[in-house]
Amino acid sequence: DGVAVEMLCQCYVNSWYFAKACEVFELMRFHAPEKSNKKLPVVKSLTQTADTCQLRVMVAIHEKVSQLLSSISFVNWLPSEAVSKPNDYMLDMISYLEFTFGSTSCINLLPKPQNQAIHFTSFAKISEFLLDFLVCDFKEAKGSSVRELNVLALQRLRVDIDALLSFAAVREIPDLKECFNQLSQTVKLFVEADVEEYLDRRKRNIMYPAVETKHVISILKKYQELGVASRLFSSKQWFSFLIFSG
Repeated sequence: DGVAVEMLCQCYVNSWYFAKACEVFELMRFHAPEKSNKKLPVVKSLTQTADTCQLRVMVAIHEKVSQLLSSISFVNWLPSEAVSKPNDYMLDMISYLEFTFGSTSCINLLPKPQNQAIHFTSFAKISEFLLDFLVCDFKEAKGSSVRELNVLALQRLRVDIDALLSFAAVREIPDLKECFNQLSQTVKLFVEADVEEYLDRRKRNIMYPAVETKHVISILKKYQELGVASRLFSSKQWFSFLIFSG
């Protein structure tokens, strides 16, 4: 699993602290800042170590996120009944995020800009993975995408996304939830069957500005009907026709 995030964060703090201590010692040695034009060599080395630790924290978290997301391959994408709770892989993901980014997490030892950068890159990675899993060609992705799906699977995926959005909201980081805009809007379009809104350019720009038509087409190719009528099922042929002929 590599070096633990906690160890990397502590290494960052130690390096940063000793670098600052050396700077203070340097000022004391020369009695005045203007008499010193050079920093002690160790200061540069400690600063570089701190920067390396920050980068490795991000890499370690991304690797764990990827590992947890890989469990999505065990999800049933053609369920026969609706389920109102997140999938198991998402429950594991939320637990990991709560542990890693919670109020008592070592991540809070990092400077605010670096802390927020890790949040954004991690959430963007989750969103990108889930969207790619939906839209990428199954053969070209070598199994790293869904082959077939139905609206019940998309409804549960929306529950997964809502869980992520709820977690992002409590982090109180401006614009963090926007990492999921494209994924959330794409899934919402299918779950709510907003055909008319999507085909109307003005409404589409308001309600689904992040959705790409190529992604809609990709999902439609994988979409499987259920044996009951609904607004989405009955409109699928129109939806496909209008987009392909558009």
